[in-house]
Amino acid sequence: MRKVQSAAPRYSPKINLISSFMASTPQVRKRNDRKIIEKLYSIKCQEMKLVVLDDQLQRFIDKIIVQLNTDTLNLQDMNLGKMCIPILNKLIGDIPNIRLSQNVIGDGVMNLQINMVSLSLSNCGIGPNGFVQLFKAVKQSTLYSLNVGNPQSNNRNRLGKSIKDLGVLLGQNKILAMLDISACGIYDVYHLNQGLIQNQTLIYLNIADNEIKEQINLVKTLEELNVRDNPINQNITSYTEQLRQDVCRIRNLNISGCKFQLIHLHQLLEHIERNGHLQILKLDNNMLIGDFVLCIANYLVYNNVLEELSMKNCSLSNLFIQQLAIGMSKNSRLKVLNLSKNMFGNEGAILLADGFGGVSNLRSISVRRCGFNDDGGIRLFKQFLKSKIQEFDVSRNLLTDSTAMYAIQLAIKNRQITKLKFTNNLNSYETQSKIERLIKENVEQYKTGLVPTLIGQVQRMSNYQDEQVMVEQRQANIRVKREILSQEYYTAQSQQFTTISSQKDRTAQQEDKLAIIKDELMKVTQQGLGLDKKNWQILYQMDEQITQITEQIKSENQIISSIQKNLSAEQQKKKNLQQSYKQSLENIKLQYDMISRKLRQAEAEYTSLQRQMQFQNTPATKKK
Repeated sequence: MRKVQSAAPRYSPKINLISSFMASTPQVRKRNDRKIIEKLYSIKCQEMKLVVLDDQLQRFIDKIIVQLNTDTLNLQDMNLGKMCIPILNKLIGDIPNIRLSQNVIGDGVMNLQINMVSLSLSNCGIGPNGFVQLFKAVKQSTLYSLNVGNPQSNNRNRLGKSIKDLGVLLGQNKILAMLDISACGIYDVYHLNQGLIQNQTLIYLNIADNEIKEQINLVKTLEELNVRDNPINQNITSYTEQLRQDVCRIRNLNISGCKFQLIHLHQLLEHIERNGHLQILKLDNNMLIGDFVLCIANYLVYNNVLEELSMKNCSLSNLFIQQLAIGMSKNSRLKVLNLSKNMFGNEGAILLADGFGGVSNLRSISVRRCGFNDDGGIRLFKQFLKSKIQEFDVSRNLLTDSTAMYAIQLAIKNRQITKLKFTNNLNSYETQSKIERLIKENVEQYKTGLVPTLIGQVQRMSNYQDEQVMVEQRQANIRVKREILSQEYYTAQSQQFTTISSQKDRTAQQEDKLAIIKDELMKVTQQGLGLDKKNWQILYQMDEQITQITEQIKSENQIISSIQKNLSAEQQKKKNLQQSYKQSLENIKLQYDMISRKLRQAEAEYTSLQRQMQFQNTPATKKK
């Protein structure tokens, strides 16, 4: 029985934000946690038919109780069975990360309450019936990461008929972003593809070691795909077509152990040559034998995005190494190269050394167990002395003290080297000890200079966050100002409408009066021949009244025209306000995009530095 290794996903910025939020959220626990843990241990012993021992019980309690106030509860490999699930539901509470891998839960998982953010159930012996109920529960939950893969060969999970329910889950769930179903015995790719077509949230998918031969539809949002140990060599074109057309934006692609030959590698690299997203490509454990050796040189020459290339145990020929060196000499983007377990010997090492001249950004090189001796090793280390590489692995070759002296010279010259594996060669104990001592000094020196740099970068990140808060405040102020101006405009418009209406009413009344006076004037005119002087005076007064009314009507018309002009001016003012608001909103959007890019860059730098610090906390390399 073989052991299957499960690749850990590279978490995206989204996941970093969620983890930081969960870390900042305090966990409020109940006082009876100890009783719940004691009951869990007693049920575990009852299910395994064991006697409860006080010292083991105390160790069990101490191991769990310290985790209850954190964001992760790790219960892996604790022999918990089906009967423990109800007690686990009480114990889990609102802890976001739950790890239950390598327990004998089986189909008892259908009783598990899914109220966490991340759940790991690898190697729990879950069958199709348990998965059906689990996927139904996940469909209505807020689960972000689900791991039901099988990195171990015992007590495997089996999807079986539940693959149909998994497809429904992928099609309907809008939160699940990370899924590991490696080595789960997938036989029905149709339903899985139907769910992937509808999915819009998946960023990590691990389907390794499932003997899948058919095409898998790649999700648009997918960033990391692991199809390791699946015979997809015959359908490689279907995958590469999706990568070439930018159907998805995969950054990390692992196609190790997929029975590739050079003809398949040629098809792959030819299609993704201009891909602007792929940064990590793993081709380990493939028999790259054939005549299409030029493909690797062309790919490295025309592609300026790939940062990590791994081709361990690929039976690489010296002709392939020569083309790889040619491509490397014209590529300035590649940072990590792993060629371990390829027996290309001295000739391949010499050809490879010629390719390091133009690789300005290469930071890590691994040629472990490649079968070369001092002839190839000295040539390599002479080129290493001219490079800026910080991590080396030349272990398990045939190198003696002659090459070890060059390694010592390299460690003294380049104080940025933090890793140089020279173990299991033919050199002496003294040279090996000196190499390890120099690397340890480099690591300590690097840590000393790293802390001020980290403080400065953290300060810059806080400044970026302050700028983002200022932009958000300005956006809020502009929204409030816009609402106030809109209310003032509508109020003025309603007042103008009321004034115009009242003026129209007054004009109508004056016209009615004028019509009455005209009627009276007509009557007086008909009697004009018999009128005396008094009547003529009355007529004169009526004419004066008519003149006054006419002038009043003219003044009213002038008022109406001035009101209309004011209304048009207010309308023009409204248009100007709208244009100024649109312009200010566009400026704020540009500022927001600039700040967002700076934040993403700072977060990427912070993540990289955090990993470096994690690496530096590990002990120095020991002699194997």
